[in-house]
Amino acid sequence: MPAHRVHAFSLIEILVVLTIMTIGTGVALYSYSSYRRSIVLTSSASNVQRTLMQARSRAIHLNAPHRVFIDIDNDTVWVNQLNHTKTQSIPKVVPETSVGDFVTIQEIRIGSTTYTSGTRTVDFETDGGNPLVIVNLRRLAGDPASEESYTAVRLYPASGEAQVLPKRRL
Repeated sequence: MPAHRVHAFSLIEILVVLTIMTIGTGVALYSYSSYRRSIVLTSSASNVQRTLMQARSRAIHLNAPHRVFIDIDNDTVWVNQLNHTKTQSIPKVVPETSVGDFVTIQEIRIGSTTYTSGTRTVDFETDGGNPLVIVNLRRLAGDPASEESYTAVRLYPASGEAQVLPKRRL
């Protein structure tokens, strides 16, 4: 009777395959977590941009000035509608929202003045006019010295256009 040889993988072959799979999984997880962190920061910047644009749009369409509140210490933004003398307001016509998890408002520049704490306001006139506004957001888990940890939102006074600028601090 002829002997049948059983073909199987050796222990070395199995260990090599497992090692390659482990390395591949590690690279994939690192890439995914890095991607997720950048998406959270960009999404938070988009929330700030959307709030600024809503205030401008409401001021024009409702013919009433609006004021955006940016709370640096609590990382929140909201919009109040003002009367024409700016003495009374309808509070939170755009509800208070957090900029996002694991993201903080690092600083705000309104005109030529930079703020790093407190609650700051940006007024939108009925003609859509507003000052230059720059909001720098930082990912909390990121390296504060690295531009990769920042995203800026810039609102231009002339056009009212708001831009999200990833991986930048202005």
